[in-house]
Amino acid sequence: MAAILVSELNAIFGALTLCVFYSFLRARLACGRFTAILGTSLPAFSFAFWYYSGGVETYIIPGFFLWLALYALTADHVPAKAFLLVGFLNATAVLTAEMSVLFATVVLLAAWHSHRRATAV
Repeated sequence: MAAILVSELNAIFGALTLCVFYSFLRARLACGRFTAILGTSLPAFSFAFWYYSGGVETYIIPGFFLWLALYALTADHVPAKAFLLVGFLNATAVLTAEMSVLFATVVLLAAWHSHRRATAV
């Protein structure tokens, strides 16, 4: 019974991950609706995404939080408060799967880039 609950939870987070991915394509990459749907269908119909969304492994849950963090980091202007949100999202992902700690390098590079852009103006 517990395996069914975990696989259902993974399916929900898999669907939410695809929603964030679609939003990322639309808002951050400025893709049209059809292109974003086509782009979202690539991970949606890949074997690995289906496997981890329907299985008992918990790798899809941190993927959702990391995509949310990436979405927050790729805005045109990233305020300092956004880094608090990104830190919370990354910490939540690390609690689920320890390999997510590697995303901290992306956060540090984004902070460095944001600082450089702010001091250049």
